[in-house]
Amino acid sequence: MLLSLFISPIVIGFGSNPEITSRVSPNLLALFVALASGAAGAFAISREDVGDTLPGVAIAISLVPPLSVVGISLSKLHWGDASGAFILFVTNFLAIILAGGAVLWLSGVSISRITPQRDTNRKRAFELAILATIIVAVILGFNGYRTLEQERDTALANTEVTTWLEGTSYTITRLTLNFQPRDILLNGPAHVTIYIAGSGELDSIDELAKNMEDALGYPVTIQLDVLPTQVNYYPKLLRKASAG
Repeated sequence: MLLSLFISPIVIGFGSNPEITSRVSPNLLALFVALASGAAGAFAISREDVGDTLPGVAIAISLVPPLSVVGISLSKLHWGDASGAFILFVTNFLAIILAGGAVLWLSGVSISRITPQRDTNRKRAFELAILATIIVAVILGFNGYRTLEQERDTALANTEVTTWLEGTSYTITRLTLNFQPRDILLNGPAHVTIYIAGSGELDSIDELAKNMEDALGYPVTIQLDVLPTQVNYYPKLLRKASAG
């Protein structure tokens, strides 16, 4: 994490890197994947015919990338993304403990000559891991619901912009909705950033804002970036042929 914190401002892009963006908003699917990874690693440990490097690879794939994303997010001052990646790390860590412990127990692997006190401590640690996993699962479920709500509202906003642009040469190139961190249930207001490309006159943006607020059910502010369309030809003879 510390290494990514220092090198990311120089060599790592944030917004367009799928390896980063896919780890800042985990959901319940991340928990299921982590449980499978932990179970596979524990199964490999319990088998003599499986290489010793496989468990290490499974754990590294689950734990190292989220921590790296935490460092990258902190270097960009993206606190929400850093917390999301850290939740993914905690999810993977707990899932490896639970799934790994369960697989080892089912495989008959046990520690011999263990004292009653150490056995009690192991049971308590396992119970705490189960409780922590349940809490994380609730957070992941809520985060997944919030992501679905945001995708739905983004689709509604995109539909309103498409309707607003009907009859013009403009097309939508990108549209994003940004909410305040305290807006947990996405009740708005939201800031809508719209990028369109084309040429010609546009209808009043006030009409777009009103229609979008009616569709979403909460106030919006809009930033509309208009990109002019520029067509270039090579070779130039192609342009003359098109004009003719």
